[in-house]
Amino acid sequence: MSGADDWRPTARLDVLAARARVLAAIRGFFAEAGVLEVETPALSFAGSTDPALASLSTRYTGPGAPLGATLWLQTSPEFAMKRLLAAGSGPIWQLCRVFRDGERGRRHNPEFSLLEWYRPGFSMHDLIDEVVALLRCVLGGNPFQAFGGRNDQCLDDTQRNSGCRPDIGRNRRERRVDPSQPLDIHSQTIEEYAR
Repeated sequence: MSGADDWRPTARLDVLAARARVLAAIRGFFAEAGVLEVETPALSFAGSTDPALASLSTRYTGPGAPLGATLWLQTSPEFAMKRLLAAGSGPIWQLCRVFRDGERGRRHNPEFSLLEWYRPGFSMHDLIDEVVALLRCVLGGNPFQAFGGRNDQCLDDTQRNSGCRPDIGRNRRERRVDPSQPLDIHSQTIEEYAR
């Protein structure tokens, strides 16, 4: 676009409507599960401590900083959310804008939305099941078909046929990871995790 069309948005209305449906499904899923939605600050006095992430900064001048102060845009809400957990918040989730320097490409932008949640007391398998249930709620059907055709045989028939299941982690016996076995999240299938 150039000239007279520069003012037009790049997102189509049908894409915006689909995004709104996804956000509503995510909010509904966590509300039904009793997970508290939180909103943490986007600006901080320090950048990310993760060496793999580059923070973006901005300059603030005003009350409290008459000579100016550098503020950092969050690369993730992790630190602020873990402060809430340490203060006793219980299960929490957030869908927010995050910012990362040096990330730009066909599937990367320096600003994007990130879903992050914490479930104190959940085992790794409870979290895996919750991710599957969330994907099923948002995508419908078999969510693994959208990601290369994997199936969800790790779920029992009740879970497989129930649609949205935010209660998947409740009243289940906890499965333990065998520490003597390597855990390779890049080569194992969903079925291998369920064993």
